[in-house]
Amino acid sequence: MQIDYDKHYNAAYWLGQQTYRDPSGKEHVYHGPSLVWEGFDLIANALTKILPKGTLLDVGCGGGDLTRRMQHRGYDTKGVDISRYAIENAAADMKDRLVLADISQKPDVGGPFDIVMATDLLEHIYAEDIDETFEWIKDNSKRFMFFCVAITDGEEFVHKKGEEIPLRWEGTAAAGHVNVRRWQHWAKFFNRAQLKIRWDLMYVFQLEREKHKDWKNTGGWDMPTTWVLEK
Repeated sequence: MQIDYDKHYNAAYWLGQQTYRDPSGKEHVYHGPSLVWEGFDLIANALTKILPKGTLLDVGCGGGDLTRRMQHRGYDTKGVDISRYAIENAAADMKDRLVLADISQKPDVGGPFDIVMATDLLEHIYAEDIDETFEWIKDNSKRFMFFCVAITDGEEFVHKKGEEIPLRWEGTAAAGHVNVRRWQHWAKFFNRAQLKIRWDLMYVFQLEREKHKDWKNTGGWDMPTTWVLEK
């Protein structure tokens, strides 16, 4: 298996038909994200507690479901994603707000924006592209950035473009995750970018999680994975 930015996020990825092998060689199906997810309602509500109203760019927006929910809460939103399938199958009322583009190529998306949001994105960016791609994200933000990043507590997985993926990592790669690090890596990364980590706002976001029992269905949005940054 290899990962290609332009081809991986196709219909099979979004419809839960992507396959991968485990270390024994047995084939499995990766049931990944969907274009619409009701959990984004809880997340959008929590985001309104920490991010002031303004223009918002959702990077790696998929079909723009979270983008749409933030738009409905008073933000002036725009989304960008590399997946043609996701963009073409977005909700009708979002199509004029979503851009099909590879952010590693630094497209012009009309920024900068008051807020840049990227959920489930940085772990999808190859390590060899991450510095320049992150600079593009930073340049498109006037003030705030919000990230949700998949991390590991164990061995890190840092894949190189064009190389075959070891069997034991195929499940991770099926998700499009090619740069899976410990949270300490991202803390150092954001500090090197000369950004202020807003621990106070991160705690407020987590307190919103504690208020709602339904948050148990939104795994992966806890303190080590969510970050609020300020320029």
